[in-house]
Amino acid sequence: MKKDILEYISQNKIANFIQKIPILSPVVEKAYITIRKYQEQKYLSESREITEFDIPEIENVYFREHNLDYKEIEWIQYILTQLNEGETLFDVGANIGSHSLPYSKKLNVIAFEPVNQNIERLEENIELNHSRSSKQRDVQIHQIALSDENGEVEFEVDPKMGGQGGRDSEASFVRVGDGTSITVTAETLDNLDIEKPDAIKIDIEGSEMKMLRGSNNILEIVRPQVFIETHPEKMELFGDSVEDLYRFFNERNYSQETIYSSGRKEFIHFIPK
Repeated sequence: MKKDILEYISQNKIANFIQKIPILSPVVEKAYITIRKYQEQKYLSESREITEFDIPEIENVYFREHNLDYKEIEWIQYILTQLNEGETLFDVGANIGSHSLPYSKKLNVIAFEPVNQNIERLEENIELNHSRSSKQRDVQIHQIALSDENGEVEFEVDPKMGGQGGRDSEASFVRVGDGTSITVTAETLDNLDIEKPDAIKIDIEGSEMKMLRGSNNILEIVRPQVFIETHPEKMELFGDSVEDLYRFFNERNYSQETIYSSGRKEFIHFIPK
């Protein structure tokens, strides 16, 4: 009986209606989480190869052997509501395209990802969405790490810490586990001769401040919106903190809004005044 009810709710997209409510009561939020978990399990059980996600306001998004949790989907939706059709977003730390692909249904996306195996899966997922979606835009990919200096840098790649699909990898400038060390090209964003962004989304495992210090001219002159998923514990390994992040943007006349906060990470929107 419970499964039948969840199936009816899922098919009739009531979960998508619930998540549009600005402030969720604890009871409604618990129901929403239950529905989302059921939807995720249903997608995975129907196809281990391809998973499909229904994100409101855009066409469905497809991934090979990858899953999105409900908080990540909320974060994606929030960013989409802040930008207009055809604007340009830089996806820094694109990984296999968890964010690049949903954004590219509406925006021009330039993705930055230094790890080879993630690039391969990103390209595979772009091709998959082109084959299934009439509105899929191309994603421009730069296989570099964005930092505060130009040159070759050591990266730790840890496939055990990747997404739920099990084949994507997290990477960091510092050793955070038992990963493999690789050498990648790093550049400052200010040094790149590319289209200027309307927005920048950043998820780079604690090295946010290194990347931002190399983006000062873009932030001062172009004034893009900035969306950051912070990792406080990993930021400490660089001698940085979320407070440093707030201070950095305050000095550049940005306001901030915390969209979601937990013990492990925060989703923060920095808005130029």
